[in-house]
Amino acid sequence: MTKNQGTNQPQDVVRVLLYLYSVVMALSLTTAVSMSVAPEGKALNLFDLSVESLAIFGTFFITLVPFYHGASLYMLRTYRGDSTGRKKGEALVDFFALALEAVIFYAMAKSVTQLQSFIPWFGALLILDIGWIGFTYFKSQTEVGQAPKWWAVLNGGMILVLILLWIPARATETQVHAILFAAALIRTFVDYWKCYNYYFPTEN
Repeated sequence: MTKNQGTNQPQDVVRVLLYLYSVVMALSLTTAVSMSVAPEGKALNLFDLSVESLAIFGTFFITLVPFYHGASLYMLRTYRGDSTGRKKGEALVDFFALALEAVIFYAMAKSVTQLQSFIPWFGALLILDIGWIGFTYFKSQTEVGQAPKWWAVLNGGMILVLILLWIPARATETQVHAILFAAALIRTFVDYWKCYNYYFPTEN
């Protein structure tokens, strides 16, 4: 009994850390919904919802889904089974990076009605994720295929879009919001398309 419990300890720790990560991500999502539907604390009529805010919320949501999906799968696959060969503290580095990403998602959620605030937070998220991808690519002992490379490329492309939209964003024109949403939608589509086997592995 004691031996089996010891073997499962790393997995139990990761599950606890993922639970905390999931709580913050869920809070971010509910906050984004609240800010979009009831920006002043009172729910808006369906026809009073701002197209611009909905576009930013859509950008937020379709970005959160693959980020949460990919990060959770990475943690579960990396730290399952025997982890005796891993460096001490590696799981904590991964967790703190993901926890910081979750905090940034919360900041993005609070900014779904303000594009000028949303874009810098979005950029910070992508830059942090590229740094974490670099860490996982060189340190991880888990075979994750081409997914990290695609994540880095897609994040880099999205950062370029944010830079191009930064000045036009000050005009708060609807087309700027539409371009941002379209770019995020394309990023998520290509992510799932190119990394489909990572997100939805088939049984051998």
